[in-house]
Amino acid sequence: MPGAQLLVQGEEGGRATSRCTKPTQGIDVIWHVCTELGCEYKAKQEDTLKKHRANVHDVLWWFCYYEGCEHRAKSNSDVTQHNSNVHDIGVQWHQCPHCEHRAKTNSHITLHKANKHNIGVQWHHCNHCDYKAKTNSEITKHKVNKHDIGVQWKQCPYCEYKAKENGTLTTHNASKHNIGVQWKRCPGCDYKSKKNGEITKHIKRMHTSK
Repeated sequence: MPGAQLLVQGEEGGRATSRCTKPTQGIDVIWHVCTELGCEYKAKQEDTLKKHRANVHDVLWWFCYYEGCEHRAKSNSDVTQHNSNVHDIGVQWHQCPHCEHRAKTNSHITLHKANKHNIGVQWHHCNHCDYKAKTNSEITKHKVNKHDIGVQWKQCPYCEYKAKENGTLTTHNASKHNIGVQWKRCPGCDYKSKKNGEITKHIKRMHTSK
């Protein structure tokens, strides 16, 4: 049943306009069902079903011709890209003009020149000292380490010690509270230590013949 036409009063000049109201009852969908054995896919439009069949069931696969590689793709261009990325086939190398480094894309050369040669760098400056860095994340880390700005302190649950990083707190817990320690043991006696170097010294001192 088509939607009814509802006359409404327009805002300009009192002109009557019309809009179509939605039917109060749902419309029965004629589903287009995939006929491939075991496939439960269905679509509301026939063109959508055709795309499904082309992408899933009727794919003309393109295979990588590199020996021993089983990669396949749905287009020859994808295989070409794969060969370039994985096998270095057909690569148009971009050469750094300042060193022997080369890359597959010009954007990687730009990044390389910024990181290695300081060319084209947009420096990020610390607003508390003269420190500068190539990335904003490095500035954030610097502020945490040097100025204690934005620090999320990690509190030791066994004492008043706190650290800026989880790794530092873990080391503290192992060193001061013997928590989470992976003990290194002497193969010749019951001696144990937290460090391999101490085990080596112990063996030389106690178990090596003079």
